[in-house]
Amino acid sequence: MSFAIPLIALSSTGSPAQASFISGLESCVLAAFSIPGGVVQDRVDRRKLMLVWGISGTVLFACMAAFDWLHMLGMAALLVFAVLMGLRSGLLAGTSHSMLRGIVADDQLPHALTINNGRDAALNILGDPLSGLLMKFGNMMPLLTAALLNVAATIGSWHIRRYWKPSDDDGATPATAVGIGHDTANCAENAESDAMQSQLAMWRGALDGIVYLFKWPFQRQITFGSLLCNGSINALLLITQLHIAQVTHSTFTAALVLSVGSIGMLIGAVATSRIISRVPGGMVFVVASLLLAASSFGMALPQNVWLKSVFLFFGLLLLPATNAIYGGFIALLVSKNSQGRLDAANILTGMGAYAIFVSLAGALMTKLGYTAAALIMCAGLCVATLLMLTLKPLITLPKPEGWKSHIDACQLHRL
Repeated sequence: MSFAIPLIALSSTGSPAQASFISGLESCVLAAFSIPGGVVQDRVDRRKLMLVWGISGTVLFACMAAFDWLHMLGMAALLVFAVLMGLRSGLLAGTSHSMLRGIVADDQLPHALTINNGRDAALNILGDPLSGLLMKFGNMMPLLTAALLNVAATIGSWHIRRYWKPSDDDGATPATAVGIGHDTANCAENAESDAMQSQLAMWRGALDGIVYLFKWPFQRQITFGSLLCNGSINALLLITQLHIAQVTHSTFTAALVLSVGSIGMLIGAVATSRIISRVPGGMVFVVASLLLAASSFGMALPQNVWLKSVFLFFGLLLLPATNAIYGGFIALLVSKNSQGRLDAANILTGMGAYAIFVSLAGALMTKLGYTAAALIMCAGLCVATLLMLTLKPLITLPKPEGWKSHIDACQLHRL
């Protein structure tokens, strides 16, 4: 639905600025609720949260389809639904990532992330053109499809059985043992008091993830670089999508162009396990970052939409490898019982940056035209690349089996 929603807004308003504002608003709400969402994900059974994610998505997208059927899905309704989708994502979207850390052993995490990247790429290859094709039959069709997919997600979550739970906490203080001579009433009072103190401590630590991202030099610089990189490339992809839809008058063509990039990601995902097993992580990161920055100009400058897709293909080719390396390495710095709060901090900062960048890009596209707006996003991506590639612990990263010793050698701080 990340493909369809901006185009539904564009078809309703006719304005790229308003369409990007809808996407930005959803991101702002997501960011605002990500911190309490991270606490909830560290405190509540994550399988139950994934079930709530699927059920709420089914209801939300079904309601949007009903509004479209009643010809009520205008700008006002889209704003309300953007807020609801942002609220849902802020509280629950990071659950599946936090759940993965509780299912997969640390040494297998990069490979598990690779499989996830391949799955996402495969879904994008089919999902984007399918959304564009479904929109030929009206806005209601992709919305109904999304509702059905959320039903499938709910069923899939129901079958998860073996996973880390808050009761398996690997970093919390053990419960105080009760003496044999204590009476039952005192035991109950102590247990209740301990539970309340534990809950208060958890909420007091809600901002631990944010503090961690900005307190230490390595985390601070990599966070700023990541925010600038993700904000710039996602804004570039969004306005490119809107631009192609406008000049070709075809949402299906816009979807196909993005699917070419997804094919690059799928190919990269298939090769990622071999890449990260044979090539030092820092070298992969350097090559992938430079390739993405260079390819962004290829997306921005050509007028031919298929030439844009070729540059997009090469720009995203090594993205699965960098995601697996980055995600796996950073995960080793975080305990399982803090994973939700760190994910929430990343979502808060990432979606906040995304909201700013896409809103800015949409406004620049309206005022200056697509090419000027796209080049400004390319410049932001170049600055991000410079920030990332001047981090010695990152560009000297070895293969996964050497990551733990590399963390100790670089004296990186843990959460």
